[in-house]
Amino acid sequence: MNDNLESHIDTLERETAEQADQISALQDRVNKTENENIQLRKIQGQISLVRLLFIGIFALLMMTGILITSSQFIKQGEDKKIELYFNFFERILLVICGAGATSMASLFRSNNNGNGD
Repeated sequence: MNDNLESHIDTLERETAEQADQISALQDRVNKTENENIQLRKIQGQISLVRLLFIGIFALLMMTGILITSSQFIKQGEDKKIELYFNFFERILLVICGAGATSMASLFRSNNNGNGD
């Protein structure tokens, strides 16, 4: 009876050790999956931002093209004030396009800060 109890205790201790190893392995997999999920969310956010910037830059370039085209139809010297406004808005749109392109390029720059980010 005593030998049977000792063998049962040994069996339970082995099973407990195996279960502890399995729990540790599962926790490692959960941590790895959470890290992958965080990276995926970061990438999805960057993709959304790039898409938004691309649409914005495209719209700004279209507005700039419309301004340039419409400014060609203003007769020289007829209305200097409108011509000045068109030139002003063209420059503003081009500066905003440049800022958008710079911010889009900075998304793809790799900055290794040691944290894996």
